[in-house]
Amino acid sequence: MKFEQRNLFGGEGLVEIEDLFQQRPLAPFREALFCRLEPDGRVGAHRQEHYAEILLIAAGRGVALVQGEPHPLSPGTLVPLPLGHSLELHNGAEEWLSYFIVKA
Repeated sequence: MKFEQRNLFGGEGLVEIEDLFQQRPLAPFREALFCRLEPDGRVGAHRQEHYAEILLIAAGRGVALVQGEPHPLSPGTLVPLPLGHSLELHNGAEEWLSYFIVKA
């Protein structure tokens, strides 16, 4: 299932999202998403309230703010997001930022 979200979590721009599990969790994982954030886009700050997550960058460059601390993003970067931590994503590049999110 694919869908688009504008201004996700109060951010700016378009995020394309694909549910890789198609709403059928595969224990112990709750959700696996493939996302693309448009150039100059931003996913607003939000807290991991229900599940811990892993963010894995597939293509592009950007910055993740985890608990307000910047983490440069490039292909292969893995960012763990423990339960209760906050995340904000910035794509300041001229290409789409592509990434996976796995929730457990």
